Amino acid sequence: MTEYNTQNETEQNTEAEQGDLNYTEQEAVNINSDKTDARKTETEKSMDLSLNEKASEEDINIPRLKISKQEENLDKTTAEGETLNDNSDDSEKEQDFSSDDSIIDPNYQPESEPRSTNRNFLIISPNPAADIPIKSSPLKIGGKKRKKGVSKDIAKIKRNLGQEYISPKTKKVMPPKEIGSTCTEKCKWKCASVISNAKRKELFDQYWALGDLTRQREFIARNSKVLKPSYRFTKKDQPRNFNSSFFFVIDCKEVRVCKLFFVNTLGISDRTVRTVKRKLDDSGFLEGEKRGKHDNHQTLERQRKEAVREFISKIPRTESHYLRAQTSREYIDGSRSLSQIFRDYETGEKEKGAIPVSEASFKRIFYTDFNISQFTPKKDQCALCESVKNDTLDNDELKENYDEHLYQKELSRISKEIDKMEAHENVSNVVCTFDLQSVLPCPIGNTSNFYYKSKMNCYNFTITNIVTQGTTCFFWHEGGGKRGANEIASCLFKYLCLLSQKRESQDNIKVTFYSDNCTGQNKNKFTIAMFLYAVQKLPNIITINHKFLICGHTQNEGDSAHSLIEKAVKRYAKKSPIYTPATYTDIIKKAKPNKPFFELIEMTQTDFVDFKKLQTQLGSNFDTTTTGEKLQTSKYKICTYETNIPLCFNVQTTYDCEIPHKIDVAFTKKTRKNSKDIQKENKITNILENVQLTPAYERKIEIPANKKTDIMDLINANQIPKSHALYYKGLFSE
Repeated sequence: MTEYNTQNETEQNTEAEQGDLNYTEQEAVNINSDKTDARKTETEKSMDLSLNEKASEEDINIPRLKISKQEENLDKTTAEGETLNDNSDDSEKEQDFSSDDSIIDPNYQPESEPRSTNRNFLIISPNPAADIPIKSSPLKIGGKKRKKGVSKDIAKIKRNLGQEYISPKTKKVMPPKEIGSTCTEKCKWKCASVISNAKRKELFDQYWALGDLTRQREFIARNSKVLKPSYRFTKKDQPRNFNSSFFFVIDCKEVRVCKLFFVNTLGISDRTVRTVKRKLDDSGFLEGEKRGKHDNHQTLERQRKEAVREFISKIPRTESHYLRAQTSREYIDGSRSLSQIFRDYETGEKEKGAIPVSEASFKRIFYTDFNISQFTPKKDQCALCESVKNDTLDNDELKENYDEHLYQKELSRISKEIDKMEAHENVSNVVCTFDLQSVLPCPIGNTSNFYYKSKMNCYNFTITNIVTQGTTCFFWHEGGGKRGANEIASCLFKYLCLLSQKRESQDNIKVTFYSDNCTGQNKNKFTIAMFLYAVQKLPNIITINHKFLICGHTQNEGDSAHSLIEKAVKRYAKKSPIYTPATYTDIIKKAKPNKPFFELIEMTQTDFVDFKKLQTQLGSNFDTTTTGEKLQTSKYKICTYETNIPLCFNVQTTYDCEIPHKIDVAFTKKTRKNSKDIQKENKITNILENVQLTPAYERKIEIPANKKTDIMDLINANQIPKSHALYYKGLFSE
């Protein structure tokens, strides 16, 4: 029996097929990042993931989506020298050190729970311009924090944007969407004459700029109507579907078009339209995606999951020490990789007689159910801060010291920033930080023979100008010098001499150094003696300030230089062994790829000065003020040396000290009372004229016998090429 439609529409739809093969599912995922992030849409999250993969994927033209203030992402990812070990012991991620992370609110407490919203269902209006709601379950809180399979997300984004992409399954290159041809001249609606090609291009771009499958289906549903005739003839057992009309809104007016023109303008297929029609029920709801939401997933038993969560929960963890104001992520000891932790769990479960989960399931639970990470601190934790953290007795005195400690820490950072700004404004001011890098062993190789052999130590002392970002590296090995006060003071004195020579045309140079509080290298009377000597002997340097950062919070710009060098050494060691210290000098010179490059000065045994002897020549008073007050050298925070007060220096024991203490090195308490000013000046002049710098070492430094033996064993075993044997034999000779 023939069906007659009273409408003029002649387009006919067939039975809907399963799924839409041109698209993959769009699932709304709520991302709870670091417990302080607001909810993002799946498209926005996928965009973030794709941007992180720009190095491996071609650029994606992603339109900017408008989001409310409540949906803004507040995430601030930080690292405190953290290292994430995932599949093996040697997998690692390193981050450069930031020196501006200490001025924080110590009382900051991050939100423990994220904000949540309710998604209600809306019934659509018969008006074609009304919004089409989505029938779906409420969003689930606590999605994946680290999402795997980023290539699939990139393909999904590009597919939903109508761009060319690579299919994750077939690995085929899928072409981008394009506008199809218009309908023929025989079309009743004369679509091509009503809507221009420029307008069609605009509609096409706007449709694919939505970038979301659900919103695109919503657009199709809004721009189509079901045609219901007044009467029709049909088969009772096989009723035909109703036809549909299609239109575009042009200048706030609905313009009727044929189906061919509609799908070709949007660059979609008939199947897309059929899928939308099938998902739109009689009540006006647009059915949500069901792909991946069936109940046939392979799942772990609840008891086995709880056993994994219980095991992970028992791992000791700590919050970020320096960045607790910026993240609520907690950290576990990074000395064991995640694979090793899984093997510990697996062994424990087998001992209990239980069946452990797979390693993949263990890592998935670790990453998705916990906001923790593995890290290895590059700086020792502050002893006082750790004491307060572990205090269970509410010690008032300890808390008072802790508050003063944090106050002084902030003042030290402010002082450094002020000095930095003044150096920007006045070229005569120089602000530097200095530190000794961790020991660089030599030789090192990729075989186990090197691992079990004693190695020679190499040292790298860096001075970084925090205004120009230039770094000078002083390099030597233990055959040329040790790493004590003489060596550090010699490097500082050489730096000051070079600075004075480079700026010989400048007068009134003021140098400020920042360092840690190591008494054996930085905070001692030998370094003080060197600064007293330098400020008198170098004509254009009139003031030297030595400021000590607060213990436990001594991170500075020099740490970035150390990080670059350590990364360069690791990269080089992976592809080639390091046989001699000379290799380190080449690595350090090339460690920084952009200007200003690292300046390297190789120190030899003859370059080190005996400043311990110089200290005895200048005087013996380094802790008693001119008023007779006894100070502890370990409490010094700022030491100031000036040309106009020879053999004297001013000391501040706090950063907010209003009146500094003056210490006269050349005179003791007994001689000071009876000495006249003229006698003092004559004595100071006599001391400065007769003082002489002598070498720190009068004979060759001996390498320990065990290191000699082990290195020669490597040479004899051909682990070190014979071409380097002559170097080591000369170094080890008496």
